[in-house]
Amino acid sequence: MIKIIKTNTTHMSDLKETTETTKTTETTETTKTVLVTGANSGLGYESSKQLAIKGFNIILACRNEEKAEKAKASLENDTKKENFSILILDVSDPTSVESAAKAVGNLDIVILNAGGFGAIGSGKHGVSEVIAKNVAGHIM
Repeated sequence: MIKIIKTNTTHMSDLKETTETTKTTETTETTKTVLVTGANSGLGYESSKQLAIKGFNIILACRNEEKAEKAKASLENDTKKENFSILILDVSDPTSVESAAKAVGNLDIVILNAGGFGAIGSGKHGVSEVIAKNVAGHIM
């Protein structure tokens, strides 16, 4: 199951390319959208922060809604930007991955950062939790 929390936009398609015209130079710049898995901490958090500062729209793809909300608030505070949205996604769950892919459609950049440890034996989807989190979910 996937849960999309839309923030700072009126529709998910608003997260896609948005065109902004700079009045001083009369050129058109396109804002790119980046999806970052595991964006609530570590490298995912820092990647999201740096890309947001550069002007990208960021979709924080996280498994835990509470941690995602805290990360979003912290990122907005750190960057003074409001270009973050949250996508609740469990990369170890094939159904969640498939639903997420359909929900967000085309993206400009995807950073496959989510991962973790788990049991060595076979998990509920026929592969170990380690393989599901670190490999299978990202290539689906």
